[in-house]
Amino acid sequence: MMKKILALLLAAIMLFSLVACGGGAETPVDQDQPTTQVDEAPYNGEMPIVKPDDEPVTLEIGIVSEPNVTDYENNAFTNWLEETTGIDLTFRQFMDHSNAATQVALMVASGERLPDIILRFGGIDKQQGEAYGEDGYFAPLTEYFEKYAYYTRQAFEMYYPDQPDLFPMVLRRGAGADNRPMYGFPNLRTGQYAEVMIQPWINSEWLEKLGLEKPTTIEELYNVLVAFRDQDPNGNGKKDEIPLLGRVFGSYSQTDPLNWIVNAYTYYHDNTYFAIEDGKVTAPYHTDEYREALKFINKLHKEGLMTEQSWTQSGSELKGITNPTGDSPFLAGVVFGNGEGMFNRDSRAMDVYVPMRPLKAETEKGGYAPTVYTIPYTTYISTDCEHPVEAFKLLDFMNSPDAYLRMRWGEYGVDWVYSEGGKPGHRGGEAKIKVLNPDVMTDQNAQHWHYVATVVDENYWQYEMDLSDTNDWNARHITKCNEVYSYTKETPRPEKVFDFAIYSESDYEERSEFAKELLSYIRNRRAAFSTGEMDPNNDADWQDYLDGLEVNRYTRWIELAQIGYDRVFA
Repeated sequence: MMKKILALLLAAIMLFSLVACGGGAETPVDQDQPTTQVDEAPYNGEMPIVKPDDEPVTLEIGIVSEPNVTDYENNAFTNWLEETTGIDLTFRQFMDHSNAATQVALMVASGERLPDIILRFGGIDKQQGEAYGEDGYFAPLTEYFEKYAYYTRQAFEMYYPDQPDLFPMVLRRGAGADNRPMYGFPNLRTGQYAEVMIQPWINSEWLEKLGLEKPTTIEELYNVLVAFRDQDPNGNGKKDEIPLLGRVFGSYSQTDPLNWIVNAYTYYHDNTYFAIEDGKVTAPYHTDEYREALKFINKLHKEGLMTEQSWTQSGSELKGITNPTGDSPFLAGVVFGNGEGMFNRDSRAMDVYVPMRPLKAETEKGGYAPTVYTIPYTTYISTDCEHPVEAFKLLDFMNSPDAYLRMRWGEYGVDWVYSEGGKPGHRGGEAKIKVLNPDVMTDQNAQHWHYVATVVDENYWQYEMDLSDTNDWNARHITKCNEVYSYTKETPRPEKVFDFAIYSESDYEERSEFAKELLSYIRNRRAAFSTGEMDPNNDADWQDYLDGLEVNRYTRWIELAQIGYDRVFA
């Protein structure tokens, strides 16, 4: 047992990157599992969870403190949860996600009582959660999901009506290989805008001045960027325009222009990495189509249409260039970033930049706009909890429409209200809510917990917002962001995509030995080819790159992904 405790402690301090390695490991069960308590009565989400005549139930929630929350105990959302569910809530606050994981490890090592619910501890990933579960610290949740996931299922059905198998797949991945228990409560990190992997914006004033249209093909993009470079669209008499500006940031980022360009040539998902062709897992990094994309990016760099600044600048620097203040001229033509946080209220940028569609296919394998979601399993019920059924029902209820609206928009009647019938909504339908305080998430207050802990992030967007006041900055902003979302949804995806995989312990350990180094090699060579350090037009340089892929076990990487994919879909 001491070895296990020490291993857990080290694991919590030295965290693995699930994105880089592609999922959590599966640890063999080597002791008896705690018995799951399950009521026999069918559950249909009725409230309160604890009836007035029942014995009182108090649950302690371990939560990572948000600096904008002034009070968790006397909090509008907390009070509403207690009144609705009949459960008394207390809180044990942790400083940040990484330190919180270390604190949990120390509590385990010292035998200290754990909180009843450990709510979205980002530092405890699926692999470590399973290790805690199999050593008896976290409760197995498989039977609870089968019986009590009333609102959780509802959330998936509402947000993903065209993917009826998504919720079972999320549970399947959570349970892992060999039908082991599911310990973590999933949180599908996505949202109407957050799931849009590529978000390109173009300066509409420059287009209008030069008599140009928004580009939709590689050739049109090139011609527009040349005009931005040569024809002084900002009118200041200086050649200071930056035709294309983004931020290349390791793996998946909505600021990365390479994602947008490469997808014109081949399906390119810089988060899940793989594609599916006739049931076979493939990767693009060795293909002719990927090489052609690098040739085009290299051309942009050679001609000063995309600068090396995109590889070196910070997110705040990108945002600063995008949002000039006062009478300062605009400097960037095409920029990349998440529209929700890209534009400042004190800048004209939100009205000047307009979204672009995904680029049309340059090859038979291109023309895509990938979407992204990750699945952290970072909420747990500890075995110290004396009321695990009530704890699970509470987590499930937090996925109800009422709960996630209050979790995101604050107190009903103060920060938001239900909209009167007939008002236009931001997605083209009828508005369901009207936001009274759009800054409730960014201001310091005790209106809610300042993050959305629902199983599907931001599924509150299904409740269309009243945007009838076209002078309201928030209304115009959301309308524009929704345009980005609609462009992505209108663009076809491949018939099959690589969204889920389950790795056994041995597979995960093998991947961990080389995946991080392989991905680093791929990204370093991508930058070298793009910026001219290596020449994608030179066959010797390209062959040297291909040889390096195999040295870094590229083929084995794809083989292990195939095994993990087949565990879910075969």
